[in-house]
Amino acid sequence: MKSYYDFAHNDYLYLKDVDTSKPTSYNSFCALSQKTCERFLKHIVDQYVRAEDIVSAKEKEDVLKTHSLRKLYTYLKQYLPDFVIDRNVLYMADSYYFAVQYPGDNAYFDTKDDVESCDLALTACKNAVTTYIAEKEDIFQSHDNPPNPA
Repeated sequence: MKSYYDFAHNDYLYLKDVDTSKPTSYNSFCALSQKTCERFLKHIVDQYVRAEDIVSAKEKEDVLKTHSLRKLYTYLKQYLPDFVIDRNVLYMADSYYFAVQYPGDNAYFDTKDDVESCDLALTACKNAVTTYIAEKEDIFQSHDNPPNPA
């Protein structure tokens, strides 16, 4: 079964290959960067927030449907305080999902600066998630395979 991480990593690889020298790629790059960060964070929520630790299953279900990096960050800080990411860097990729994809009062076209900010946030998010997973997997492996006393 594919996970949030699998989809996020696939999009991450695509984004790292996008030619961002062309202004026509800016909106797509920023929207997909936010979506990719969401998927990376949703993987952590989905895999590491345990049912016995949460207030309600509905709350977890709701956060897995959000398009707000702020909401995901706040949820992770509440339930997984050991998950570390610079929120200011993460927030650089927030709020693009609707603003750059749909017309409306808050719609706009992204700039090269937006692309650079989203790229920083995307890299920071992926690094934080892969670090967290590696730390958890190391803990799980050490519990499964305790060292042999000499």
